[in-house]
Amino acid sequence: MDCRLFLLAVFVISLAYVAAQEQPEITKAILPEIKRKGLTAYLNCTVTRQGTSKVFWSHKQRRLEITQDDQVTVGERFNQVVNGLPKYEIFRLPDGDGWTYQLVVHRLSQIDIGTYICKIQVTGTGETKEKFGKLLVLVPPDIQNGKTTHTLSVPKGGSAKLTCAAEGYPMPNITWFRPNGKAIPGRGYSYNGETLYLEDVTLDNRGMYRCVANNNVRPPATFDATLFIEFAPEATPVQSTYGQATNRQFDLTIECIISGYPPPTLHWYKITEGGGRKAITDDDWHSINTLLSHGNFLSISERWYQLTIRNVRARDLGDYVCEETDLCQGANCPKNVNDINSAKRNVIATSIVFISVTLSCLLYQW
Repeated sequence: MDCRLFLLAVFVISLAYVAAQEQPEITKAILPEIKRKGLTAYLNCTVTRQGTSKVFWSHKQRRLEITQDDQVTVGERFNQVVNGLPKYEIFRLPDGDGWTYQLVVHRLSQIDIGTYICKIQVTGTGETKEKFGKLLVLVPPDIQNGKTTHTLSVPKGGSAKLTCAAEGYPMPNITWFRPNGKAIPGRGYSYNGETLYLEDVTLDNRGMYRCVANNNVRPPATFDATLFIEFAPEATPVQSTYGQATNRQFDLTIECIISGYPPPTLHWYKITEGGGRKAITDDDWHSINTLLSHGNFLSISERWYQLTIRNVRARDLGDYVCEETDLCQGANCPKNVNDINSAKRNVIATSIVFISVTLSCLLYQW
């Protein structure tokens, strides 16, 4: 009797062993796939002794079942066709005594990053067997315009905060520097970090600041932020005395450089007898021009203004005024303000340059 029980036990164990040997298995590790955004990725799952069991591919983080055996089962919402090519494809390829289920993911983007599961659902037992594979999508940096500083104006002596936000995979590093080669105040010639803080700003701090986002996936992304410093207007003549012969149909151009922020308003005047002023506008005898750049001579917040006197006559000799006014309101208004017309403006910051035009002393030899 004991011998019979022993033989029966051996028989049962043998049947179990044979049944176990006939169970489907995923025999190879699923190698990680690393591809650049926009390319195609391939994930392979090799199965032996599949029989009637089912093989599934799914995305773990999205909880998205993609395929069953050699059929794509995910809905059209996730499997859009572009230029005749669907997002997902599945191929059943022979591999020795088994099959390799190759999942193909086209048009890679950040949403495709994650863990993919190859699962066998064993027929009859309900048992599942799984292996995991990683898909990494390399995404070059991209500056997020809505979260990045474009322009910023702060009063002289105040503080500035410049932000550069970027996305990509891996997450980009942010570096700030100044395109003009100047140092960043208190930071050296470069600064690493998404947010750049500047304290007690001066006029030397105005201008462009460039951020570079880099994650070693080319190309890096760059963005230029412009910092304006609010200050009372100033005027400087290009030269203080001009000379020209009269009544010879010659023109004469008077120039001055205006600086200030917010951008001031320019006025040209001619000093009349008795010390009065006569406003000059664009007309048949005068032309007023503005140059926002003059080679590399002008800095930010500076403008080069020109007054051209056409066909200079004797009555044009005298002194001219290049005047700028800046309507400055609120706590940030510069303190050294000259209120010349409080009835018409709240506060007006004024800078005046007197330019002498000497005409009578020039004699031409004909």
